[in-house]
Amino acid sequence: MSMNTFKTYTYSSGKSFTEKLVGSLLFLLIISVLFYLFFQLYKFLWFASPVFLIIAFILEPKVVLAYFKNIWMQLTENIVSGLMNALVNVIGFPFVSIGLIFKAWVYKKFGRLNQQMKQDHFEEKFTPYEEMDFESKPKNPSRQNALADGRYDDLFE
Repeated sequence: MSMNTFKTYTYSSGKSFTEKLVGSLLFLLIISVLFYLFFQLYKFLWFASPVFLIIAFILEPKVVLAYFKNIWMQLTENIVSGLMNALVNVIGFPFVSIGLIFKAWVYKKFGRLNQQMKQDHFEEKFTPYEEMDFESKPKNPSRQNALADGRYDDLFE
């Protein structure tokens, strides 16, 4: 006679219902406080975004004009995707305006550097070359044998 043994596994945390309830309420409280703080920051940035847009325009007007031109082009090409893009840009306008400031600063900083580099390298420089005689036979005998066999291996060396 053999005795069968059964093992039981439980996945309980060992906490009572009130401990679980308090933990869940604390978690919801922390999430709601973080959401409230984010919303207040968003409202502050929303009211400050026209100032950010003016700063970006002062830094580099081309960047701001290209941004609005891009939105207008998307509206004229495809009205549905253009409206969706415009809606996303209106909702995220505080972050878009900060991004435009950063983009204008980068364009101003590195755009001028790029123009200086182009002006420095504008001098016409010619590389000397030597004329090759294509009428002569190849100097390499294995290459000459390949040409005699009619193979194209010499083209892929």
